[in-house]
This record gives sequence, structure tokens and C-alpha cells, in this order.
Amino acid sequence: MRGIVTALAVPAALWIAAGAAIAYVGSNRHGDPDRLLGQGEADSALSRKIRELRRAVPERISEEYEIRNREGLRLHGYLIRAKRPSRVFVFFSHGYRSPDGAMEFGGVLPMWEGHDYNFFLVDHRAQGRSEGSHISFGQHEAEDNMEWLGFLLRTFGEDIRILLHGESMGAATVLMMSGMALPPQVKGIIADSSYTSYFEESLHALRFPFRRAVLESANLWLRLFHGIDMKKAAPLEAVKRAEKPILFTHGGRDPLVPPEMGRALYAACRTEKRMVVFPDAAHTTAVVEHPREYAAAVDDFLRSCLDGQEG
Repeated sequence: MRGIVTALAVPAALWIAAGAAIAYVGSNRHGDPDRLLGQGEADSALSRKIRELRRAVPERISEEYEIRNREGLRLHGYLIRAKRPSRVFVFFSHGYRSPDGAMEFGGVLPMWEGHDYNFFLVDHRAQGRSEGSHISFGQHEAEDNMEWLGFLLRTFGEDIRILLHGESMGAATVLMMSGMALPPQVKGIIADSSYTSYFEESLHALRFPFRRAVLESANLWLRLFHGIDMKKAAPLEAVKRAEKPILFTHGGRDPLVPPEMGRALYAACRTEKRMVVFPDAAHTTAVVEHPREYAAAVDDFLRSCLDGQEG
């Protein structure tokens, strides 16, 4: 009998321990998923160009803001004012484990330069200068962003118009928002390289036997101790309830979030929608590798959701 108990207890303990490790590495502010996956930022000409674009952002920031969300976490935001007065705000939602949400906007800023808009950038919880211990892959970040939208309306007036733009986890976050009660001032959503759910994305990213069972353990750990559910961070379900126009963009050679996920999101979406796949682009790089084509797709989308009015 003791042998049977031991035979069952050891695998169970390993399952729990492996889940706890994955939960910590993936979600905790101080985790290091690149070490687990054997990945790091590539030192290519493209990555150097992106880093250079990001370094130009801080000098453009006009003002910084802080709010406390419903949990009491202090969240940090940044405003880049338009050169001329504008009532349009592009709300940018950055990707997973960004050390600085404002600087990540540097990659897409050149694409937006042709439009004299205001740009509002946030540091998501547990990233950048915002408080929080755990990243929730869009589940709670979307709720935080809804509070930021309320802040924008109170601060700048209810006559503003808002465009949501997100990359990677930020794209998943704005798509999660699409299924919520967005204010009428939100006119459209641009989602670049979103996953269908964080659970499915983790299945894709991890490469070891029994990874689904380990992820179930990790998800149980996150649910019990941190109120995070990897399966509820699911843009695929949110877009089924969307009412705002959505532009989906994706790289055809995305090694992190497969383009099939982007196509699944597009297929599930029931509102006005468009999708552009850039065949040779990697993860969120299309805007830098194909700036003219990307800008043309965005401009065409804006003409429909802003009724041709720029200011």
C-alpha cells in the first residue's frame, strides 16, 4: 500500500512543482521566460532599428499620469500631445514583459506620424513603472485599460475620439476590451499579432512532453493564488461579442504567435472587420519591415471608423 501511495505521490508532487515553476516564470514580475525557452532578443539589423526607434520616444512625451485601479495598484501612463490641437487619441497597449510601455510605442510611432493625433501609452500592471506582482496576459490588463479610458474622458472631455492599438499581449488586451462595454468614444481597434488565448499560446511556445498537463497545473496555481486564469485571457471569446470595427494584422512568419491564431480571431469576430497578413514578417515586425503597406492598411481602416475626419 505504501508503495502505491509513493508511486502516486511522487508524480503528483512533480506535477504541482512543475506547474508552480511555470506559473512563476510566466506570470511573476521577476520571472525570466527567455531563459526557460532559450530565447533572447536577436541582434539583427531589424532589432537594432526597432531599438533605435524606441529610444526616440522619451523626448516626445508631454505629460505623465498615474491612477489607482480598483485593486489599489498604481498604474502609470504617458501622453504624447499632437503638434496641433486634436480630439483624437490613440491608446497604445504594449506587449508581454515590456520594461517600458512608452518606448515600445517607438516601433509604431513613425506609422502614426502622418496623423496629427494624441498618443496615450500605458505601462501595464507588473511592468514598467506600474505596480503589481503578476502579469495576467490581458485578463486584468483589459480591466485596467477600461479604467484608463474613463480617466481619458474625465481629463480631456467626452467629445474626444479614441482608437485602441495593441501589439502581441497588448493586442490580446485590446481584443479582450472589444467584448466589454466600451464607451461610444472608442471608434476602432487595431490588433497586431494577438493570440487566441494565453493557454493556447503557452501550448505553442513550450516544447516538452506533457506540457498540457503542466500548464493545467500552472493555471490552477495562478487561479488559486493570484486570481489569474490563462483560459479566461481569451480574445477568441471576446471578439465574438465585439461591436467596434477591428483591424487584425499579423506576420506570416511569426514564430511566437502563429498566423493561424490571427485568422481564427478574424473568423470568430462578428463585427466590422479587416485582416492583413504580411507574408514574410515575424512577430509584430510588419509595421517596421513594411511601413508603407502597414500605414495604407491603417489609413483605409481609419477612413471607415473615423468617417474621414482627422482632427
